[in-house]
Amino acid sequence: MHYSYCLLCGGALKKTQTCFVCVQCGYEVYENPRPSSGLIFFTDRNEILLLKRSREPRSGAWGIPAGFVDQQESFEESAVREVREELGIYLKTMTYFRSYADIYDYQGVTLPILTAIFCAQLAHDVQIKLDAENSEYAFFKFEDIPFHNFGFQSHSQSIHDFINEKNKII
Repeated sequence: MHYSYCLLCGGALKKTQTCFVCVQCGYEVYENPRPSSGLIFFTDRNEILLLKRSREPRSGAWGIPAGFVDQQESFEESAVREVREELGIYLKTMTYFRSYADIYDYQGVTLPILTAIFCAQLAHDVQIKLDAENSEYAFFKFEDIPFHNFGFQSHSQSIHDFINEKNKII
């Protein structure tokens, strides 16, 4: 993302190695990542629940339930809300897994994001009600996960890491 004008005084911004600096008042603008959260749902059958995106960015690609953290919302609250919105599931328990840096390309703008990933076990017969963001869902055996068709690197990497470390986590 490129900033042109100071948020305080309207002066021109100059790009430095670490931030943008106003040439008039010295105000510094940093390109911090946007916070997001995601959740890896696994079953007792060694399966992962994936969603197929139905809109941009990366329509048609697979991923996990995820989204941006709203103002005044924690990573945990965001994960619970995203699961409720995208799947119609009211999540009661989850475990923090780890965070991943990624990028989010949308309408010609590339934003850095930082995604906190959580995990939770899901009953295979759970009732899922998809929202408009996703066109379908599927449970994939660990060995059948379509890593070549993920929308976000953080989603594929987190699932890869989860599978490799599953016995240490749960």
